[in-house]
Amino acid sequence: MKLDYARGVYKLFDQETSRAEIISTVVNNTVANTITCTWRLSGKVNIGPGLVIKPYICYSDFTVSPDTGLIVLQEDRFDVPGWDILLSSLFPFLIGNVLKPPAPPVEPRTVDMPDLSVGGSNKSPLDKFFSLFNN
Repeated sequence: MKLDYARGVYKLFDQETSRAEIISTVVNNTVANTITCTWRLSGKVNIGPGLVIKPYICYSDFTVSPDTGLIVLQEDRFDVPGWDILLSSLFPFLIGNVLKPPAPPVEPRTVDMPDLSVGGSNKSPLDKFFSLFNN
C-alpha cells in the first residue's frame, strides 16, 4: 500500500514543474513523539491538460514510535483549505483578491559539510570517511 501511495503521488504531480521545498524540520514540543516538517509545495498536477497549483505551505507531522524509533504515522496540514487550492487552479485571477495569496519563496540555505580531505587527495571518499574513526 505504501508503494502504491508513492506511485500515485509521482503520477499526480508533474515531475518537471512540481517542487517540495523544506522550510524547517523540528521536534514538535506540543505533540509527544512527533517531528514536524514544514515545506512549500508548488507546481502542476496531471489532471486534464494540467492544472498549475499556487504555492502553499504543508505541515507534515511524523509520529515516531518510542519503542522502535521508526515513523508510524504521517498527518499533513495545509495553510489554506483544499477548496482554495482547487479554485486557485481553476480561476487563477482570484488569487490574492478573493483567495489567499501564494506562499512566499523559500530562502536558500547553505549547509556546512564536513571536510573529508584527510590524508591526501589520492584516497577514495570511502577511505576518507573511515579515516575519521581511526586514532
